[in-house]
Amino acid sequence: MKTALGFNKKNRTRSSGLSVFVWGGIWYNWSDMNDFIPFQADPVHSKREREKARALRQTDWWRAQLQKGVCHYCGKTVGAANLTMDHVIPVARGGKSVRSNCVPCCKDCNNKKKAVTPAEQILNQLFGG
Repeated sequence: MKTALGFNKKNRTRSSGLSVFVWGGIWYNWSDMNDFIPFQADPVHSKREREKARALRQTDWWRAQLQKGVCHYCGKTVGAANLTMDHVIPVARGGKSVRSNCVPCCKDCNNKKKAVTPAEQILNQLFGG
């Protein structure tokens, strides 16, 4: 039986033979990750976590992170003024504003990352994204 996207549910392949996965009852092709990442942001959660992030930016811990001047993702030394706070698991995807989820990164890396989770970054690297 094929779905609307042309996937064969029995052997989980498409006519091209690419692997697919199921998320929320919907079948996706690995290559579709670049075009569409399904998620629904909870506005209440987002507002609460953005407020926590503002408070976290005022802590000595965050200031120490900025003073290092190094981007978490690319490893370049860009200086404290050019670093932004990034949520490794994006707030829009359920991430929280806690030390273990917030890292300093350069604006370029933050813009490239968008609302992608670490797992999706790995999938994009493995399967071309």
